[in-house]
Amino acid sequence: MLFERRWHTKIEGYDVALPEVLLLLKSQAARQAGWNSEKGVKDRVDLLALLLYTDWKERFLRELTESFDARRELLAVLARTVSESRIEYTYLDARYEREGRRLREAVDRLGETGYRLGTRQKKAFRLHRRTSIMS
Repeated sequence: MLFERRWHTKIEGYDVALPEVLLLLKSQAARQAGWNSEKGVKDRVDLLALLLYTDWKERFLRELTESFDARRELLAVLARTVSESRIEYTYLDARYEREGRRLREAVDRLGETGYRLGTRQKKAFRLHRRTSIMS
């Protein structure tokens, strides 16, 4: 499906999935790895790197999420990663206070587009917003 729908680009001669597709795939991996696992930390670092250092498009990510994340669980993983990660930012030479604020605002915009979030996702967004207000 990735190649059929042209959700890839060429980088140095290699076909690579677009950042929005990678964000959803990495969100799924982070969810499956568990928050406290070593693999979970690596997945969160990868998510933050994709959010910080790629040219991802908010609209396309929203469209993919609407199509492939009906329960909005992956969006909740993104919200939790952006708001609760601290050490992960330092691995990327980034600061939670600066870059985290920008990412929280972007994730908030994704959450304000009419998504019908379940209880778990609403909790993640409430926690995310509380963290945003306190910083």
